[in-house]
Formats: sequence, structure tokens, C-alpha cells
Amino acid sequence: MFEPFEPSTQIESLLTAVARRQAASERMRAMMQREPEFPSPLEAKLTGIALDPYGRKFADQVLDTHWSDGGASARRAELQQHRPRGHHR
Repeated sequence: MFEPFEPSTQIESLLTAVARRQAASERMRAMMQREPEFPSPLEAKLTGIALDPYGRKFADQVLDTHWSDGGASARRAELQQHRPRGHHR
């Protein structure tokens, strides 16, 4: 049986980046219309990206950027997200 899980920060960032690009997110949005056919919304979104050549290419670029900086940007964003309000560097 499928057990749901929380996607990593990296995957969440990827989904957000793809969703912000109209051309890259068309099939992802189309698969969300068919979400009941998938075990989870995450699988529907990732399937939509995989089915779209432009979406796949864009996703590869997003992941390459993440990996090339050692994930530093994602870690910075995650730290900022958890920083108490009013706390500035």
C-alpha cells in the first residue's frame, strides 16, 4: 500500500519553479485535473512534468542549478523560512 510522504525542499522548490512558468507547467496542470487517478498529488505533478519535453528540460535546469551550488540556495531559503519573525542578519 502507498504511504504518503512529504516531498523534500528541493522537490517543493522544483514544483514551485515549474508552476511559475506557463509553458513548463501546462501538462502538470493537466495532470492535476486527473489527480484522483494517482496515488498522490505529488505523483500527478511529477508525471505532468515528465510528460512535457519543455517542462522536463526546465526541471533539469532547475535541478542542475541546485546541484551546482551544492544546494546552498535551497538551504538558505529553508533557513529563512524557519527564522523567527523580526530576526535579521
